[in-house]
Amino acid sequence: MIKILKLTKDNRGLAYSCLQEKGMWGNEEHQESLSFTYKEFETDFSAYAATYNGESAGHAIIINSKPPFSPVQSENSIFVHCLYVVNKFRNKGIGRQLMNLIEKDALDMGKDMIFVQSISNEWMKKDFFIKREYKAIEDDGINFILMKKLNKISKFSFVKHEDHSIKAERDSIVINYNPLCPVMISHYRRFVQKLREEIPNIKITENYLICSDDVCKNGEFGIYLNNTPLLINQRRISETIEIIISLRNST
Repeated sequence: MIKILKLTKDNRGLAYSCLQEKGMWGNEEHQESLSFTYKEFETDFSAYAATYNGESAGHAIIINSKPPFSPVQSENSIFVHCLYVVNKFRNKGIGRQLMNLIEKDALDMGKDMIFVQSISNEWMKKDFFIKREYKAIEDDGINFILMKKLNKISKFSFVKHEDHSIKAERDSIVINYNPLCPVMISHYRRFVQKLREEIPNIKITENYLICSDDVCKNGEFGIYLNNTPLLINQRRISETIEIIISLRNST
């Protein structure tokens, strides 16, 4: 039996079902992400959890559509930051039921639109959302931003991350961590460790989100070589390092 529940501030840690699946529950990165949400999100943050026959089966994290966590800014809309279903429970309708409740709650709150981002149709597959009547509003071949009208189409704009980015020095790596994603934090830290072993002389700048006076500023989350984003395969870090070595040798 599938159960979907909206989490409170007291139990929002359950919104990281991916960590249980990966054996990372309660680790340093998990605690960092939870601490960040408790500190920075008194409001503008919702989390949902799914169980299947009592087991943790999935989760979703929802925020208001504004930077730095949303690629779209809109005054009365929400952004699905994360929708995840544990591998062994996929194709059972859990993602669909999570989105059903998310959309119902958004309608009840009078939200105008809901936005999602799909990356290479692998992270939060765009086809899943298209079937739910989401429309692609941005497509660069890798990143897809989709939108669904709930009450009305209101004004929105795409976030220009360069307004907040920290420019990299030539022949250097810049890493902008997403504090809401403990899996990404852990993966990027493993990447940094391996990169320093393979290329000891490369300069690496690691940026964590800075929040002050209710304003969060940072560049777009990810890994950059000479300000060019790099796609990192979690299972083949060595391949990314080989690409970096090749690009450095060609300049």
